[in-house]
Amino acid sequence: MADRSLPPSFRRFWASAAAANISDAIRAWALPLIAAAVSEDAFPVALIAACQQGAWLVFGLGAGLAADRLPPAREEGPRCCRPSRSRRAGPPPSPPRCWR
Repeated sequence: MADRSLPPSFRRFWASAAAANISDAIRAWALPLIAAAVSEDAFPVALIAACQQGAWLVFGLGAGLAADRLPPAREEGPRCCRPSRSRRAGPPPSPPRCWR
């Protein structure tokens, strides 16, 4: 039976993504709470919550625009996931096939 465990690079990627999601959730929870402790008015608290979510919209649109307009820097990664220069018939290989 073949070893089907995930490679260490994927585990590091998964751990860093999990840490980023947890820290983002803490920030989204803590900033309005700090604003509520400083101000008794509801408007500044709502404004801080809206601005921290609005940053995702502004930077996400800019990053998407740059990713669409700029050419890719290099073609790296698993061979089955690279864009193919030939016109092969059939569906692309499944993701588990790429991870072997």
